[in-house]
Amino acid sequence: MTTVGDAKRDEAMARAERNADARWKEAAYRVGKVCARFRVSFTSEDILIALEEEGFTTHENRALGPVMRRLVLEGVIEKFEPDQFEKCKRPSRNSGVTRRWRSRIYSGFVRGG
Repeated sequence: MTTVGDAKRDEAMARAERNADARWKEAAYRVGKVCARFRVSFTSEDILIALEEEGFTTHENRALGPVMRRLVLEGVIEKFEPDQFEKCKRPSRNSGVTRRWRSRIYSGFVRGG
């Protein structure tokens, strides 16, 4: 059953996706798949940090929500059960928390390791 909150969340995600730069979205998806391939688990913040290192920025980080949903729907990542969260690394997040995602495609190979 869809709640009013679910509907509002879905509309906000759709709006963020519509307004996000197409190149940024594709870069975020690519980085998300790379994270999943080479890490057992990671956060959306790990993706944002990697994007910034590659020179990709966006005016609205919530645009990453639809990218994460796409990764879930395509079977690349999944939520931990029970949920796992950790403190954000970026100072701009003021010690907020972010979800940790489990890779479903981890290859076992660690770069540089």
